Amino acid sequence: MYAKLLAVSGIFLALALLFAVVLFLGRHGRDAERLKLELGGTTLDVEVARTISQKVQGLSGRKTLGEDEGMLFWYSRPGFPSFWMKDMHFPIDVIWLDGDWRVVDVTADMVPASFPRTFSPVAPAQYVLETNAGFAAAHGVARGSAASLLR
Repeated sequence: MYAKLLAVSGIFLALALLFAVVLFLGRHGRDAERLKLELGGTTLDVEVARTISQKVQGLSGRKTLGEDEGMLFWYSRPGFPSFWMKDMHFPIDVIWLDGDWRVVDVTADMVPASFPRTFSPVAPAQYVLETNAGFAAAHGVARGSAASLLR
């Protein structure tokens, strides 16, 4: 009797875990907060990463990023966040922004093969924007450029 109860409990636990994983994977990215950000004369549709788990995941594991898309990492205060290319499948530009939405640094053409090297801005950044590689050069984005959120 005890063995049967243990087996049934194990099955329910496994199903509950499977349900939680499917629920997480089904929501990841699809229900993410999205904003419009203007930078370099272009409007980007950005997915916002505010939570620790969203920041850890970032763009890792994704195969592509749309031409006018990006990921915006949102921090509560300026600092020197470190980024790496773990589990990345395509190169990116990382655009570091201060609390006033001014570009303080640009790390262009970060490639997946650079992992495990880490990258940080030269000045404190409160927001970090990841775009496809080449975006900054193509749109004249450099230190001092201004970004703005569109409402």
